[in-house]
Amino acid sequence: MMYEQGLFGEEDHNQWLGILGGIRFRAARIIADMKLHNGQFSYDECVAWMNDALDIDTESGRAYIKKQVRKYTMYPTMPMSYLTGKTEILKLLEAYKAKKGSDFSLLEFHDKLLSYGSLPPALLWDLMDLK
Repeated sequence: MMYEQGLFGEEDHNQWLGILGGIRFRAARIIADMKLHNGQFSYDECVAWMNDALDIDTESGRAYIKKQVRKYTMYPTMPMSYLTGKTEILKLLEAYKAKKGSDFSLLEFHDKLLSYGSLPPALLWDLMDLK
């Protein structure tokens, strides 16, 4: 969304590739988390798969993946909650746009969304009068 709003300056294909890399990482960690916790991956297999799936080829990158997978072992389902939350917030955004029509303001949407604090998106539908 920040890219779409021009917050990175002029359209920059390298920035866009960086954003896509972040999306790729988040998708891979969902797969890793699920396979780790249903017994399809051991810790070492999970690290190896992440390194391979993400084309990690530096020592610092491999160290980062080890730390991330260690975190997944301690907080099951945490990695997928980020993407789930993002998806739900985007659904709220679309409903808010439809409700407001030509009066829609992205700034107003975010101000309203953030005014409720850290609530699960499922509760925001009623609070934002979107049901």
